[in-house]
Amino acid sequence: MVAACVFALLAVAGGVGTAWVLRTGGGPRGAEASSVRAGEASDAIDSISAAARDYLVAGEDGRARAVLEAGVREHPESRDLRVLLGTLEMQAANYEAAYRQFEAALAIGPRDARTEFAAGTLAARLGRDDRAIEHYAAAQTGDPGNPDYPLYLAQIQMRRGELTAASASLVRASRLGPDRAIVWGSLAEVELRQNRPGVALQQVARARELEPRVAAWRVIEARALNRRGEPEAALEVLLSLPEGDRRSVEMLRLIAESYGMLGRAGDAASMFASAADAEPTSGALWFEAAVWAERVGDRDEALRRASHAAMLGDETASKMVDRLRG
Repeated sequence: MVAACVFALLAVAGGVGTAWVLRTGGGPRGAEASSVRAGEASDAIDSISAAARDYLVAGEDGRARAVLEAGVREHPESRDLRVLLGTLEMQAANYEAAYRQFEAALAIGPRDARTEFAAGTLAARLGRDDRAIEHYAAAQTGDPGNPDYPLYLAQIQMRRGELTAASASLVRASRLGPDRAIVWGSLAEVELRQNRPGVALQQVARARELEPRVAAWRVIEARALNRRGEPEAALEVLLSLPEGDRRSVEMLRLIAESYGMLGRAGDAASMFASAADAEPTSGALWFEAAVWAERVGDRDEALRRASHAAMLGDETASKMVDRLRG
């Protein structure tokens, strides 16, 4: 897997074997000597890359990393080697080290869109949203026809709460890639966060049309329907999902919200009780079951379930136990 990813990103590096002119001398003799040195450096870089590639094919990632690290020390101005090493670090989940290599590669230049995108994704992974936005914006400028760049930019903008900017990025992505469900689903999420459930329903309908089996789009649709005061319609959407898609705490909470809006707290309590009984090690489910048991007036059951959740380490459940016993 590592080898395949590294080879796939060779194109990001512009192709190993590029002639790297490190310095230029003064006058004809200096220029000639510089050309010789550049050729030697290029040959050395080719050899280093080939050795790393052979180790990766053999599954010896540690040796490949050692070769590339030594190569970067010897040829610090080699953009190709830095991208290769950064890619290897990224696949090994060494994101900080990978980002340093991609930043160095961009500083060496040329600054191409694909390398900016890789750096942006690493920055986002490291929580450096400002830098991620800079990289994604640069990638978008360098390759304005690629829908990935505004889409990824929008995800960071959404995370930062910059909803107007995120909406603009997603509209751009929708024009470049109108057949991508995630673009329309993300647009629906932005609209919902801005309390425009009607528009959100229009956008998520496009996502569902493109990916009818993806549960995430139905969740957004149900949230929008609840926001519009249509809990019955929301329940119809949610309960039509396969049982396996309805087991998460978040999904059950949304179903319970719909039940609550319809005055059917007993149904919500029964649902969480059954879910908790099926997952005896889930503190979150047992706590939710306790909350709904208390809502329907069953204090003893609420205390029993809250105590179990507290035993599993749920701090909120511990506070509930203290309150119910007080």
